[in-house]
Amino acid sequence: MVFGNGAKEITNMFAKLASIFPIIPLAGAEVKFQPVYVGDVAKGVKKIIEEEYKSQTFEFGGDEVFTLKDLVKLISNEIRKNNIVIPIPSWAARIQGSILGLMPNPMLTLDQIKTLESGDNVLTNKNKTLKNLNIHPEGIRKITPSYLWRYRSEGQYSS
Repeated sequence: MVFGNGAKEITNMFAKLASIFPIIPLAGAEVKFQPVYVGDVAKGVKKIIEEEYKSQTFEFGGDEVFTLKDLVKLISNEIRKNNIVIPIPSWAARIQGSILGLMPNPMLTLDQIKTLESGDNVLTNKNKTLKNLNIHPEGIRKITPSYLWRYRSEGQYSS
């Protein structure tokens, strides 16, 4: 899971949802992720190209592991909302993904539900990581405050 300030990336999507809806039905709530900052991915790719690493596999992940529910709660807290997150079962998530997937710019698709059903998305510790490239991942707790403030109802300087 890559995060950053892109309009369609995951933290912005959940911040938008959390700013609108007090209750968030969440598919894959217990699936674990290790979100990595897009800037760290770019640095890593650049270093791999410049230093000509060949026939090696790298895994890029952030500095913390979260469940999807924990990530949504973290984002909600950042935008000063107290959302209720309700985990939904796979069958309901498939219906949700099928319906939302028909929209012009879907927030959720059936393919995303299938990805959530496939299990955790964290480093395996079998391959090299950003740290092997001497890159220390920027954490989601450090980066997201710099752009998620715009979803706060009081704006940037709300406490």
